[in-house]
Amino acid sequence: MLPRGQWRQAAPGAGKPAGFHLSSLYSPVGWFSWADAAEMFVEAEKNPALLQVFINTVLGETWALRGDAPEWQRLYDRREDYKIGTVPDGGLFLTAGIDIQKDRIEVEVVAWGRGKESWSIDYQVLDGQTAEALVWRKLTTLLETHYPTELGAALPIAKFAIDSGYATPEVNAWAREFGGRRAVVIKGDSRGAAPVSHPSPVDVGPLGTQIRWGVKVWPINGSMIKEELYRWLGLARPTEESGIPHPPGYCHFPRYSEEYFKQLTAEQLVSELLRGIGVGSGRKLVIAMKHLIAASTHVPQLRYTGLISVPMPTGISLVNGWRNS
Repeated sequence: MLPRGQWRQAAPGAGKPAGFHLSSLYSPVGWFSWADAAEMFVEAEKNPALLQVFINTVLGETWALRGDAPEWQRLYDRREDYKIGTVPDGGLFLTAGIDIQKDRIEVEVVAWGRGKESWSIDYQVLDGQTAEALVWRKLTTLLETHYPTELGAALPIAKFAIDSGYATPEVNAWAREFGGRRAVVIKGDSRGAAPVSHPSPVDVGPLGTQIRWGVKVWPINGSMIKEELYRWLGLARPTEESGIPHPPGYCHFPRYSEEYFKQLTAEQLVSELLRGIGVGSGRKLVIAMKHLIAASTHVPQLRYTGLISVPMPTGISLVNGWRNS
């Protein structure tokens, strides 16, 4: 079929170079054969990460997430009675997911335990125009909070993830001045072969050299992270009578409102679709994905395994699903 194909101009154009979005199956003879594509597909279908790369880069199609959103009512009905703003027994460190909008900043704080078990402990909306300094000062103050634990101690927020897809100059400037090594500045990359890839420095010195401790941007594949999060949200809670512990990855929630859970499981298109962060996601889901990213980059104290592609430092061992120094 392809040897007899012809390129034909179907529109007069505007006098500018033409651009095409086309599947590799239409490659000219001798460039990339259907046999090559079939061989790549057979190998890729064994690995979801490789399969997404194949669909994105070879077929030129959008990766469709496998798995359905959990029912919001089911998550709402299994809320727990622990106090909002307090770390339940089992929480070992805290992360935050930060979502930037034109007129507000939304922040969720989550405690993480062994086996990737998590507890949402706080959710706040900071009102204010993100083009102005006031709301950023509110964010800085919130992230300096130490949350009390049920055992009488207090935990700081160890890492927080904030995307630079919106208000990029403001995000980078704030991360540069206040974020320090706790800030994980992220940017969506649907072509990534891993949920979180190697970070790239964005700050350069006067001679064009990269500043070692400057702001770094972590490319993230939102579809993969969303798929993992949906799997965790779908885990069933064991009964008290069974005496069985919660499964690895189980997500605990306090008595948030119905609206929180409706947005967490929403399948509506939002601005993140264009930024490649949350494909077809509601606001709360996007934020939940960000604190998951923050947890994945928490080195050297504790680090979620299986989510991030960068090598682990030496001397770190695996303990119940987390790497512990």
